Formats: sequence, C-alpha cells, structure tokens
Amino acid sequence: MSTSPENPTPATPAGAPAQQVVLVQSNPVGGAAQPKEIKIIGHSPLFYWWPVWFFGFIFAIWTAVENNRMVIVNDTAIIKKTLEEKNGKPIAKVIIEDEQPVFLMDGKISELEGGNFKPRPRVTASSWMGPLYLTILLATIMVTNVPLRGLWSLLTIIGAVTTSLLISLLGLWDKIFDLVGGLHIFTNMAGYLFLSTVLFIFWAIAYFIFDRRTYIIFSQGAIKVCEEIGGREKVYDSTGATIEKQRSDWFRHMIFGFGSGDLLLTTAGAEKTEIKLQNVAMIGSKLGPIETFLRTRQVGPKI
Repeated sequence: MSTSPENPTPATPAGAPAQQVVLVQSNPVGGAAQPKEIKIIGHSPLFYWWPVWFFGFIFAIWTAVENNRMVIVNDTAIIKKTLEEKNGKPIAKVIIEDEQPVFLMDGKISELEGGNFKPRPRVTASSWMGPLYLTILLATIMVTNVPLRGLWSLLTIIGAVTTSLLISLLGLWDKIFDLVGGLHIFTNMAGYLFLSTVLFIFWAIAYFIFDRRTYIIFSQGAIKVCEEIGGREKVYDSTGATIEKQRSDWFRHMIFGFGSGDLLLTTAGAEKTEIKLQNVAMIGSKLGPIETFLRTRQVGPKI
C-alpha cells in the first residue's frame, strides 16, 4: 500500500519554466516585528542653518538679561563721564549736556531737562558677541555653499572658528577694530530676535513640510523614489539594489548635520540607475535597518 504525502506537489507542465516562491520573513532575529516599509527623507541645504537661529536666540536672551541700553546723540552733544559710588562700589555715570534733543533708536525724541530716561534698544556691552555671531553666519554660508572635500573642510572651518573664539576670549576685537578706523560691531536684542525668528520659521517649514516631499521608500519588492518637490514618484525593483553612504564634506555632515550624509542608491537590472538623496539626517543609524529589511526576502525552493 502506498502512502501519499501530506502536501502533494502540483505537477508542472512540460516545458514550463521553474517558478520561485518569494517568502517574507515577518519576524527577524530578535523577535522584533519587521516594518512594512522604511522611508528615508532628504533635506535642503537650509537644514544646516540651525546654528544661525540657535545662537541668535541665545545672544538675544543674553542681551535681555544684561539689560544695557543704547542712545544715539548728535556730534554737538557734550558727554561727561563721572564716577559715583553705589553700595560702597565705584560706578560710572555718563552725563550728556546739550540743548539739542537726543534721538532714540525707536524714533522718539527725549528732551534732556535734567530728568532720567531709558532708551528702548537693548545692546550688550560685550564687544565679542557681534563679531562671533557674524563669524557663525559667515561660516554657515560657506559650509552650505562651498563644497570642501575631506581634510580641507575640517582644517578650513575649524581654523576660522578657533581663531574667532581665541580673539573673543582674549578680548582683542576692540584692538583689531581700532586698526580699521575704530569699527565696532553691535547688534541689539531686536536684531538677534528678528533674524533668528524669521530664519527659524523658514527652517521649520522646510524641515517639517517641504523636505518630506523628497524621499526614498523601501517596501517589499519595490523602491519608491521622489527626487524633487512636486515631482513624479518612480518605482524600481528592489532585487539586487545596493545602497551606499557618502560623506564628502566632513565638517558640514558631522558638525552642522549631526552625522548626516548622502544616500546613493543603485538599482539592478539591464539599465542601472543611480539615485542620490542628499542631506539625510543620521544616515549611519539608518543603513543597518535598510540592509536588514532588504535581506529579509527569502527565496524558497524551486517547484
């Protein structure tokens, strides 16, 4: 008596090509459920502009805490400086003697009739803050617009920032500016706050809205790509596709981008296509899950 197998195999017609059954591993090693798809988002160069608005807010708060005021006087004003004591400590007092009105930064006019007045603008007394903020702004412009490869990026930017910090710590900005006609760089609290607020709004809109329109989605058996905002989504076969991390500008990617980089996707097949998604945040931590996701496709036995 013959015994038939529990799972009989259907007969394959003569001459028909062998087929393969593709199985998806639902629970990889470790027991964690595998996601149905992985989405990688590319960012615009505005992604690296966070130091400008971040330090702008810091300097605005610093200026507000110091609570120093600025007043604009004409050339005919007579300014005297006297020393007085307050709580047993000598303090400086500036006296302006002039019959002409004093023009304040907010456009109002204060008549000096022996009374006290408080000008509206708040400006820090620290001479290093303005030059340092401009250094941050110029460094950001250079990093996001001038590509520097490898060691050149590291040496150029670190050298510029280190030099600026040393000058600030040594208090040499005033001496340097005295050599160029007594130039001083001061920005009031409103200047820091306005620039930082507007730039932060632009940065947030780009980061949370527009940047999410450029992406690569790794799904089962297919890779969906949208390379530009408003562009058409293209679909490629994920079989044989390779991914590569590119980090050409070390300072821009590691310091300003906190480990960002470019993702290079190469599809397989007769017509290979290279797709580059730029400025992917924390790209190093995303390559592993993508490679694991692509490896979970198992090929079953031929029937």
